[in-house]
Amino acid sequence: MNRCVVTASAFFIRGIIATLIVFPAHATLKFYYDPATGNVSFDTTGTSSGELLTYGLYMRVTGISNPPVYPPDIQTIRFRNENLVRLSNTTFFQNDPLAISDQSIGNPAQGLFTLGDILPAGLDEETWSRLFARSAWGEFHDPSIAGGWWGQHTYTAEIGNLNPAAEFFYGRPEGEFDNRWDLVDPDTLQWASQATLTYDPATGEVVLDTTGPDSGHITTFWLKSTDPRFLLGNALEIPGMNLFPSVQNDLVYRGDALEPGVYSLGDILDTAISAEDIDTLFERRQFLAREGFNQASFDFEQYGLSMSVVYLPEPVASGLFVGLLTLGHGTKMRRRSFT
Repeated sequence: MNRCVVTASAFFIRGIIATLIVFPAHATLKFYYDPATGNVSFDTTGTSSGELLTYGLYMRVTGISNPPVYPPDIQTIRFRNENLVRLSNTTFFQNDPLAISDQSIGNPAQGLFTLGDILPAGLDEETWSRLFARSAWGEFHDPSIAGGWWGQHTYTAEIGNLNPAAEFFYGRPEGEFDNRWDLVDPDTLQWASQATLTYDPATGEVVLDTTGPDSGHITTFWLKSTDPRFLLGNALEIPGMNLFPSVQNDLVYRGDALEPGVYSLGDILDTAISAEDIDTLFERRQFLAREGFNQASFDFEQYGLSMSVVYLPEPVASGLFVGLLTLGHGTKMRRRSFT
């Protein structure tokens, strides 16, 4: 990642802070440090809004009386700022060895986000707890640190509130990062050239299958019926993807990248639709692969790939099935496929 320093960012974030006037109680941002890698991450779920608009981490503090005294070993710590994972493409950010800040006001961060391996690995817990302990407005989450802090932090969870000092936790947090795809080179992934929809006439369930030798990761898919046939209220969410049902009887799922697997979309169709009708029901059944990575493209006309449809036959009546077994005959379920 190219290094980029925008000195206006400090002014911008201070301007935001200057407009904040209220301290919400017991709601705060959580920062995490992984000593094995130097990774820094944050979790927004404990903030007053559940989101994050801006943040800043500063190795040095200026413009205050009685600045901290930096021990010799602390004076040598610098950000590995070339590893920074941005929150957005805004020009209001700071990225240098002593200060990192970013903002995503138009699209607030919500959840668990990694900033990348921006610190040296192997810092001890006490160093991490004091490194950015002071908030920009002079608060400490742990008052015992007030006599021995070195750097400071700032963040904005919602405009109009001064947020309490952040908490700092030692160790990698549990769970996957919500921006984990920002760390992935898309050219290293296996992208699908084929995906399958399976319809069960007994239940109306439709299942997406992206497994198999020609399948792989997909990023977006779009289903549209020839008439109002989708039961949109039954549509299920797929983890990591956003669902966009509409009154036009479209179902659009969009995300950064979907791991290969089998995913139920729910009982989104009526039961007992014939195999012939299923073949003509979908006006559109397409997906995007590499071109839609990180939601880069939504161009189905140029990059859309068609999905095949598989029809599951009605189950054999139990009495007939038992009779066939008694006669020593076996039956094999056939799946009818339309491409």
